[in-house]
Amino acid sequence: MSYVAIMRYAGVGSCRIVARALKRLATLHAIQIHRGPRVGVTRECNGYRVSLDDPRFFEFCNLTFCNARECVSREREFRRQLRATRSRTPRERKVLSCKGLNLSSPSEVRSNKSLHLVKRKTRTLGFDAQPKSETPRYRTIEEQKEEVRRRFPDAFKNEQAEVSA
Repeated sequence: MSYVAIMRYAGVGSCRIVARALKRLATLHAIQIHRGPRVGVTRECNGYRVSLDDPRFFEFCNLTFCNARECVSREREFRRQLRATRSRTPRERKVLSCKGLNLSSPSEVRSNKSLHLVKRKTRTLGFDAQPKSETPRYRTIEEQKEEVRRRFPDAFKNEQAEVSA
């Protein structure tokens, strides 16, 4: 097979990639390359024989498998030691706080959750509730208004004319 044919069948666009792959397979003893004889300026195509039953290929596969198993066993032992040290050391519970971040902490009320009756902040006007005009805050505001009107009567002339009209 020529390089062009291998490129076509493998879907590769470069002769360099084909050459590297063939060299790699030859060093793994997965293929045997039979070089075509050179006739003048041209040369016949090389021949390739798949040799997956080569003992050197089996040796390489076994060596790779043993190395991988050793790495896996070391990794498992390392993770086992990490778990053992984590279980021996007491864990510190972090207190979640959102102070200064303008966020609500987990214990605070969230707007998208239904609330228990204890956490609800509602005001209802019952029979014994004071009307708005009798609350201390309202009285304080009204007193401040009167004080401003007494001090600056000219500022409120338009307002007084509208009220009398």
